[in-house]
Amino acid sequence: GALGTLNACYAAIGMMRANTIKNALIVASEVENNRDLPAAMLLGIEETGSALLLDESPDGKTGFGNFVFEYFPQYAEAFNASTVVRNGKMSMQFTRDAQLEAYYLRCIQDTVRNLLAIEQLELSQIAVILPPQISSNFIGALSEKLEVGRERFVDMHADKDLFTSSLAYTLQRVHTQGMVKAGDVGLIINIGSGIQVGCATYYF
Repeated sequence: GALGTLNACYAAIGMMRANTIKNALIVASEVENNRDLPAAMLLGIEETGSALLLDESPDGKTGFGNFVFEYFPQYAEAFNASTVVRNGKMSMQFTRDAQLEAYYLRCIQDTVRNLLAIEQLELSQIAVILPPQISSNFIGALSEKLEVGRERFVDMHADKDLFTSSLAYTLQRVHTQGMVKAGDVGLIINIGSGIQVGCATYYF
């Protein structure tokens, strides 16, 4: 799901800390399952691929900090996906609660609060936020919900949801656009159905 890349980072870092591995290559890709069907039946996923190469920090001061994964089963029915056969061909069928993105915002706010408490940080100390690239409108709503200036959010302005590649795209944008300096702290936010939220700090 949408948290797959962040879950993989968490697992790989745990293996590094246990001296099981020295580095890890994490890859992700997406396709629009219903690409040959009417637009109303499309999920709105960007067909793309990405890769992250994780290595041990040479100074122990840069890289991922703490992770927090929270689950909100009360919203489990807010998004449903199933398969259906139409004219002899298998396709995906989706149903969304009209308030799904509002639920996302509420769940993200709670998870971010928990992560910052663990890290003993305030949102004012976060230099850049790497949110899920669902849409620019969603990122704008998240900015308002967290009461953080829009300029601190990475927005790829993608035509469609970058889904599992959101993290790779936003990390690349932060580095190529010089959005941070040494010592800055970033906040990574991912969200998936369930509802599940994953957040992590990143020290640049």
